[in-house]
Amino acid sequence: MVLYEDKNDNDDSTEEIWWANQRLEEVTLNEAEYITLATSLEYIKSLGIQHIKAYGHNKLILKQIEGINKVKSPLLKTYYDKVIELSKEFVSFEIGFVDKSMNGRAIELAIHAIDNDSMIEKEVDNDTVTSTIEKDESKDESTAVLNQDNFTPATTPHDYQSERTPVPQSDSISPDKTYVLRFDGGSRGNPGTAGCGMVLYDTNDGAEIWSGYQYLGESNTNNEAEYMGLITGLQCAKSLGIQNIVVQGDSQLILRQLEGRYKVKSPNLKVYYEEALSVSREFTSFETSHIERARNARADELANLAMDSRSTSGFDVE
Repeated sequence: MVLYEDKNDNDDSTEEIWWANQRLEEVTLNEAEYITLATSLEYIKSLGIQHIKAYGHNKLILKQIEGINKVKSPLLKTYYDKVIELSKEFVSFEIGFVDKSMNGRAIELAIHAIDNDSMIEKEVDNDTVTSTIEKDESKDESTAVLNQDNFTPATTPHDYQSERTPVPQSDSISPDKTYVLRFDGGSRGNPGTAGCGMVLYDTNDGAEIWSGYQYLGESNTNNEAEYMGLITGLQCAKSLGIQNIVVQGDSQLILRQLEGRYKVKSPNLKVYYEEALSVSREFTSFETSHIERARNARADELANLAMDSRSTSGFDVE
């Protein structure tokens, strides 16, 4: 992923202002292309950029986004929907083809991600590159545990002071164990009909110990819904007596804001961010981990159930 500033529309001069690469799980080439585009759009939007032109050399992906070709693969359709959803958040969005020979920088970064089990990124602050961050995920002990083969996951939105009291699906919750919270949120219209879904897992056997979903109303954005999934999930985990938690979600924007790597520029979103940060500090240990959308299907299913039924389930609001 490479972000350029178009310096002069008349002579096509550009300046590279941000780049990143990311090692993915076992996915197809087309899935990797879609994930890269979605990840880029999420970050670019967080910078406050309103006008974007996206270029790539995968003609299939480009024609699908343009509406020329249909997306027949159900899994690929999920990624396609995410990209279309994100593209609508910009004032202007264009997609175009660039010859592979002209896309060397992005190809170089993709090859580096494949060859190295890490993510490297150069971040932007006020249109200026300020730092280079290298995160070796192989050294993240919590991620290593959660990726083991034995882990296979078998109110009003602004009423932050309300406590959520969930009914656990297991009576063996231990304050000494680490649990996994997966969350997701969505908005049909952005802003529009919104809902979020949350699932708690036992890291020993991957058992689902609690799940819930929450209808948020008709005027929330995607990012607000994602934050509410995180906030509600954390409040429910806290109510169950959980002290050690790893949060997993497919929204890279939300997780990186929570980690302090991305700034929260939206005044509305900052309210959600501050509440999520406040709740996270109530745990003995708190870690975050980004996962691909395909691995977050259960939380996504619950978020859609909340929007479809316009109802809330899995906890009481006190």
